[in-house]
Amino acid sequence: MLVVEVADSSLRQDRTLKAALYAEFSVLEYWIFDLNAKRVEVYREPGRDEKGRPRYSAVETLEPSASVVPIHSGGRAVVVKSLMPA
Repeated sequence: MLVVEVADSSLRQDRTLKAALYAEFSVLEYWIFDLNAKRVEVYREPGRDEKGRPRYSAVETLEPSASVVPIHSGGRAVVVKSLMPA
């Protein structure tokens, strides 16, 4: 239902190769914790682009002060800052 990657040096690979792989297998929600920028990237709505390649059609980048509600959390929000190491 939800896959989380923690990215320091792997950000490019997480955004391209891994995102395509998770979209291919219909993972509903994929998050990347960007440790360098202290942000969370939220990928939702797996599917295919116009050329048939797997991708997520909804991508959102959240700053530390933002909140995110995981799809299967029962509506409970989480503050991005609380997910990041100090």
